[in-house]
Formats: sequence, structure tokens, C-alpha cells
Amino acid sequence: MKSAGKVLIIVFFGVQGPLLGEFLEHIKSINSDVYCEALRHLRRSIKNKEPGLLTKGVVLLHDNARPHVFRVTQMELDKFKWETLDHPPCNLDMSSCDFHVFGLLKKHLKGKRFHSDDVLKDTMKDWVSSQPQEFWEQGIMMLVHQWDRCSQAYSVHFE
Repeated sequence: MKSAGKVLIIVFFGVQGPLLGEFLEHIKSINSDVYCEALRHLRRSIKNKEPGLLTKGVVLLHDNARPHVFRVTQMELDKFKWETLDHPPCNLDMSSCDFHVFGLLKKHLKGKRFHSDDVLKDTMKDWVSSQPQEFWEQGIMMLVHQWDRCSQAYSVHFE
């Protein structure tokens, strides 16, 4: 199978590591329906990988993509009883944890040619699975630093 030239992936991760990574076949953008389906897959994945997490409570930080703001997505999140955090206001382009994962993945892939989407996907999966738990913890901890910077920059006080 020849590569289409672009592979879209949606990734969810926590301090323990990746919870879900899905390649979106023949999808040009992530709309609310696609995102809700990914959230349902994420819920099943959490149930399998970290069973107690659903009981303790899931806190979800969206990136700055917009499908999470639609009513149907909000209804799905309400049904799951998941808490959501707003994207930090002082970095609208990409959160630090996104850059931590995707920036380094992009660097790993730079200059490589793939003869098919499947080879690219396998390479991406191998890279993700080769990252130690500390890598994922660091990605989450970068959020704490970023939010602290944002609160200082905007003089916002959290209680």
C-alpha cells in the first residue's frame, strides 16, 4: 500500500504511559463524531490498562483542537463523568506535553522515507512503546511548569 503522504493520529497518555493511540484512516480532520468515538475507545483502554482510574476519576486535558467544545462531545464527557481542564491560555498553539510527545516523535521520523502507511505506523508504535515511564511522567510534569508560567504571566491565582 502506497503512502497517502499524511497519517493522522490521536494520542491519549498519562503518567503511566500511553493509554490510547489511534490512526485515523481516510479522515482529513477530527470532528465531534470522530472524537467521541476516540473517547469511547479511550474509556475501554483505561478500563483494561488502569482499571481503578475510572473509579478514581479521569481528568482530561484537551489540546487546542476544537472538537471537544461541541455539545455532543460535552454530553459524552458528562456521561463518563470525566473532569476536563481548559487548555492553558498563554500557549494556544501546542501544550508542552503535546510538544514533548509529538515534537520528539517528529524529530525521530525526520528525514526518513516510508514506502507505506503501515511501515510508518509500525515505526511510530515502536517509538511510543520504547519510551520509559519517566518520559510520560515528564510530559505531564511539563504541564505543571507551563501552568505555573501562565498563572504568573497572567497574574492568575489558583486556590
